[in-house]
Amino acid sequence: MATMTEKHSLLACRVEVGFDTQWQLARAARVDQATISHIERGDKVLKKTAYKVFFALNKARADHGLPELRFDELDFKLIE
Repeated sequence: MATMTEKHSLLACRVEVGFDTQWQLARAARVDQATISHIERGDKVLKKTAYKVFFALNKARADHGLPELRFDELDFKLIE
């Protein structure tokens, strides 16, 4: 039986690396703060925008000595 991969919320991952505000992650990802807000409340996002956030988050994780996450481990809802 296959096990389901646990999805991590962006909010939990953001706080884990010390981004206390959405603005901090938005700045690192070079997206608007409203974009982070929309993702955290479960709105759909373009895949290219999700990747910007993903790469910024993993850079911050590396800076804090945390292991990288895979893209599919984050709870992004993508626009198809």
